[in-house]
Amino acid sequence: METKDLSPIKYVGFWGEIYGMESMLFEAQPVWKINGETVLATSLSWGLRGTGGVTPADLDYVSRFNEPVIGPFGATVWMAGPEFVNLLKRVTDAGHRFEWALDTFMSWPALANGFRYHVGPHGTYIGNYNLLASCIDVELEENLTAKLWDDSVELNTDLYKLYVSLGGVSPVDYLIHKGVWLKVAGEEKQYEFLREEAVVCHKEFRDVRYFDLKVSDEIIRLKSEWLVMTSGQSVARWIYD
Repeated sequence: METKDLSPIKYVGFWGEIYGMESMLFEAQPVWKINGETVLATSLSWGLRGTGGVTPADLDYVSRFNEPVIGPFGATVWMAGPEFVNLLKRVTDAGHRFEWALDTFMSWPALANGFRYHVGPHGTYIGNYNLLASCIDVELEENLTAKLWDDSVELNTDLYKLYVSLGGVSPVDYLIHKGVWLKVAGEEKQYEFLREEAVVCHKEFRDVRYFDLKVSDEIIRLKSEWLVMTSGQSVARWIYD
């Protein structure tokens, strides 16, 4: 079914399996009704590709909002899992500067299973996701730098879990920073698994020794400079349009 009317839509829910996504921030395909027929977006960029009807089997994976949400044509459903929000709250309470993001997620309505949701443009979500991932990356580097300078400093495991849940902005930097954290934390077995995974998953790392070299180089870089935090509450904010 093709939708040509670009006026705002009354969205009634979203489609997709969310079990196992409790610690994630992600997008879902929206669901709404046209002339009494329930339809869902065929992709997250459905505004360019049209829409498709929902079959009876698809209805098993439809979650309904508490009440319909009016949103723009081409929107997606922005989802924040309950454990993701809890992680963000814990790292914020520990002194990391994410009040701007936490306040945003807490303002979204919550389903009975704890997932919070908002309807908005796909492109805007990507920008917000990258902003938050970048801010978490900076905080993780700051925590690692402090630990490298002063062994009495504790690594924030919740911050690391939050970083892993988002996956960073750059796949290569993400793997390197995971490697640095595991090295500094003394998690040698997990590090061994990671270095093998990095070589298999990304052509940037031609072998495990090269991955080790990149991790060592990053540790040297962190030791050589104190990072200046530029993403705090005063400058970062969640964007809706």
